Amino acid sequence: MNRNTEKHNYDLMILDNLFDSAVKELGPKKLIQNLCATASSVVGVIGFLLSTFPIFGWFSFPLWITAIILGAIGRKSKVAGFFGWVGMGLGVFTIAYKVLFWIFIDVFLRIIM
Repeated sequence: MNRNTEKHNYDLMILDNLFDSAVKELGPKKLIQNLCATASSVVGVIGFLLSTFPIFGWFSFPLWITAIILGAIGRKSKVAGFFGWVGMGLGVFTIAYKVLFWIFIDVFLRIIM
C-alpha cells in the first residue's frame, strides 16, 4: 500500500469511530433527527439565496420543499431542533415570498396598464 491509501484508510477509520460513538450516545433515531435538522437549515439557506436570483428563482423549488420536509423531521430533536425550525421556516417563507412577489407584479401591471 502506498502512503496516500494508508492515510485515506486511517481517515475513514476515524470517521467510522465518530459515527459509531454518535449512534451509541444519541441512538439512531436522534442522530437522524439531528442530521435532518442541520440539513434542513443548510438547504433552506441555499434555496432562499438561489430564489433571489431571477434565473434560479423557481428552479430552486425542490430545495424549498426539501427544507420543509427535513425541518419537520428535525424539529423534534432536542440538540439541533432550532435548525429544523429555521430550515422549515425558510422553506415556507421563500415559497410565500415568491408567490406574493408575483401577485404584487400582477397587481402593479394591472394598475399601470
